[in-house]
Amino acid sequence: MAYLEQQNSDFISTTGKFPTTPVQISGAATLIESSYTAGFEAAGFSISGGSSGTYYARKNISKKYNYSLY
Repeated sequence: MAYLEQQNSDFISTTGKFPTTPVQISGAATLIESSYTAGFEAAGFSISGGSSGTYYARKNISKKYNYSLY
């Protein structure tokens, strides 16, 4: 089952003032999958083992969007 850790986000006005309609939204998180398969390393995930013998695949992700209400 996949889940996100260390989620954070922020937004700024692209005009430099508020109120505004255009904004830039950015965020980051760590994507974690506990049902490890061999393809995860090829996809850029780091693999680690837990104390119970379970393997975890982790990958840091970040996204940025520009959005306007008009």
